[in-house]
Amino acid sequence: LYAKISAAKYEAGDNVSIKKKEGADNTFVISATNSGGGTDFNVKGDVGEETQVKSGDTVNITGGATGLSHNANIGVEKADDGLKLRLAKDITTESVTLSKGENGKSTKMDAESVTVNNGKQSTKVSAESVSVNNGSQHTTVNAGGISVNSNNQAPVSLTSRGLDNGGNRISNVADGVQPHDAVNVSQLNRVKKKMEKHSDAGTAAAIAVGNLPHAMHSGKSMVAVAGGSYGGESAVAIGVSHTNEKGNVILKLSGTSDSNGKYGVGAGVGYEF
Repeated sequence: LYAKISAAKYEAGDNVSIKKKEGADNTFVISATNSGGGTDFNVKGDVGEETQVKSGDTVNITGGATGLSHNANIGVEKADDGLKLRLAKDITTESVTLSKGENGKSTKMDAESVTVNNGKQSTKVSAESVSVNNGSQHTTVNAGGISVNSNNQAPVSLTSRGLDNGGNRISNVADGVQPHDAVNVSQLNRVKKKMEKHSDAGTAAAIAVGNLPHAMHSGKSMVAVAGGSYGGESAVAIGVSHTNEKGNVILKLSGTSDSNGKYGVGAGVGYEF
């Protein structure tokens, strides 16, 4: 049998080699080889036309990025006609930057913050604070309060210690109602005007009383009326006076009424010696 086998002829086909095994006279090794005669195949992606790859050609798979993540964010799934790349439901990465490429508009997200820039104004949100910057004004909100810094104005801050308004007016304040409410200028002006009217009316009443005549002769009595005006307010006074028989004691009683509806009374006695 061996003689028949050794007398036979062996011819290797494509991609097949036949070699006698060293140290074994009756053993031959038949193996596949890669002689460059492989099968051509086609490659097609989601975009672009199908391309034929010939045996021996190199297929380059590129993504364009250099800073690569070591996290498992992309999976490969076997399909009937090839392999499909699948993005993970939960993506883990150091940061994500979205850029429109127009006037510097961009959004960057990382583990610590989110920064949005529209080319004129930027907003940064983190666990500690929210910061808005438009170049001339910078506003920060954090656990300590709110602060606003402008290039040409004193800073404004609202903290647990109170409001520092940087010397600016507080506008559009409603009228105070409760005892500890703040008052506005309108309320203050109304009170000021009312106090001025009362003060002017009181002055008018004093003028009226000061112009009341009194009894001059011993044993005589007098009833008198006088008026007064001051600062647009007016008052009237009525007085009664009496002088004793000796002429050395004078008794006076008076009452006033002013244009604000206020009334006053007074009395006096004088002894001459």
